[in-house]
Amino acid sequence: MKKRLSSLCLAITVLLFVMVAPACNDEIEQPDITAGTGNFATYLAVGCSFTAGTTGDGLTRYAQETSYPSLLAGQLALAGGGAFNQPYLPEGNGSGMFVLNGLSIDSCGNAKPSLSKSQPDPAWESGVSSLAPFNNLGIPNMKVADINNGFMYLLNAYLKRMVSPGTTYLQMITQTVQDLQPTFFTNWLGITDALAFAATGGGYNGNTQVSLFALTDTVTFAGNYQQLLNALTATGAQGLVFTIPDLTKFPYFNAVSYEAQGPDSCAQKLPLYITTTAGVRKALYNPNSFYNDLILLPAGTEIGRPDTLLINGNDSIAPYGLSQANPLVQDQVLDRNEVQLCITTIKAYNRAIKAAAQNLNIPVIDTDEYFNNLRAGTAFNGISLNADFISGGFFGLDGIHPHDRGYALLTNFFIQKIDSIYSATIPQMDIDKFSGVVFP
Repeated sequence: MKKRLSSLCLAITVLLFVMVAPACNDEIEQPDITAGTGNFATYLAVGCSFTAGTTGDGLTRYAQETSYPSLLAGQLALAGGGAFNQPYLPEGNGSGMFVLNGLSIDSCGNAKPSLSKSQPDPAWESGVSSLAPFNNLGIPNMKVADINNGFMYLLNAYLKRMVSPGTTYLQMITQTVQDLQPTFFTNWLGITDALAFAATGGGYNGNTQVSLFALTDTVTFAGNYQQLLNALTATGAQGLVFTIPDLTKFPYFNAVSYEAQGPDSCAQKLPLYITTTAGVRKALYNPNSFYNDLILLPAGTEIGRPDTLLINGNDSIAPYGLSQANPLVQDQVLDRNEVQLCITTIKAYNRAIKAAAQNLNIPVIDTDEYFNNLRAGTAFNGISLNADFISGGFFGLDGIHPHDRGYALLTNFFIQKIDSIYSATIPQMDIDKFSGVVFP
């Protein structure tokens, strides 16, 4: 029941070939490595899961080592950058992450990945605050809305392992700035303020609305974001801030079609039934519309499940999502009204980010520039890349975060911007050193 993935098998074949094909690049004379007008002696990274290095819906030590701040710090070290201390997890499975067990192709040529979640390492939540200050303050699930919330220590295990009881995220940043005296920072906080809403179908658990998943109101976002930048620049550091990309274009929201494969022929398509605040209806898609119903990735493995329901006093089989009596629940669908709200709110967040940065004369990097190019299809070192799930060469198995190769590609994009802004000549990452999705 998955994806507009009919051609995924071919794409994966191509991907496997380019992953093992030898590079045939001629030697190119490289310019001298310089920092230009930048001062990268002490680099501090702030953000959420994308900054921490999350991939496959989890965090491991290897994922931390291949996070974009870690990779960027390694390249900045070539131009005068110093040590980069991270809150490392123990070796092993970390918090647990998705693993690709296999890939089957059905009779209609549709690829169906089989995923499982690895067991978390029992010690992954062990405290590391004694090893502070850290250069990477990326905290998965952290919102701009919660930077002053002392209860996040209890609600966020990633934050809890790094700070003393009751410490807020903003307090941790303020103390780290005092301790490290950073000369350069990057800030990519704000994604979770929209992602928590979008990834749960508009803030739901099943069909129950959950306040923790709500969109951050724009006034709170703007005020807190300015506080955050004030703290980061308190000692005169140079820095860059990153905008929030249009998350609704990520594979998590697009890998599963709005209609299902029918049993009688490959051409047969069956409508999906979804639950919305207005009631149950068929999922709608209009290629000419900006806002369509999006079926979320977790629904893909459940659509068509034969559920027994009591209908008109009789036990009846109602395939999940294919029957009006058994529609997809709200946390598996971002309906078109919720899509519009999410996109509109992200635009408002980005206006607040740009205004706060302008107040302090901090350059802003528009991350949608990279993701738009990725969606259109691009190439690096002869490797074709796009935003497709698994086969695209960038996103990991959760359909939201990059894999290691994706983070290396993102690092190269940031290096391009650093070189342009600071007239620097920082060398880019060799992405051939990173594996991407690991096939069994």
